[in-house]
Amino acid sequence: MFYRHLFKFAAVNPVMKQHHAFIGAITILVIIIFIGTIFYHFEEKWSYTDSLYFSVVTLTTIGSSELYPTGDASKLFSVLYILVGVPIALFILIDLIGKVAEGRLLKLGKLICDKCGQEMRPRKRK
Repeated sequence: MFYRHLFKFAAVNPVMKQHHAFIGAITILVIIIFIGTIFYHFEEKWSYTDSLYFSVVTLTTIGSSELYPTGDASKLFSVLYILVGVPIALFILIDLIGKVAEGRLLKLGKLICDKCGQEMRPRKRK
């Protein structure tokens, strides 16, 4: 699948560092959710909140019987949205879980904070 090649390129490209690849993947996911939200809002005449909810529920494969596409165009879009969006969403979520499990998310946060000039401080426990 071309998704793996896209993310593999982002991960091994020497110019693009690890935090750039992660932020790029999150950006792609946000764009996909945004596209779904806008489409369902205008095509199904749902509110933005309902459209966002349906987009996220669809991409995470949770599913819901509260909202469902009714028109032919919405049904076809949903099929393509699922075929394209679900693999990308799962890849990003699995990658995020892997980073948390390896403790690399903290290192990634430190890299981002170093870039913006802020200091990372541990939370005070009560």
